[in-house]
Amino acid sequence: KPDEKLLIIGPTTGVLECNARRMIVHKGEEGVKRTIITLPVPSKVRKNDQVYVVKERHETNSLS
Repeated sequence: KPDEKLLIIGPTTGVLECNARRMIVHKGEEGVKRTIITLPVPSKVRKNDQVYVVKERHETNSLS
């Protein structure tokens, strides 16, 4: 989805944090593992780098 925060992690790339401003789905469905996508990023990433969507965690206190 547009403006989601992404983490791209790889052995050569390291950790790259960026926002998904535009995304093109080439093969598969959006939001499904192993989907091939293209998006502009600020530095070079590699084919086997892993992409994670960063979401805010809402914790609830179940002890009360």
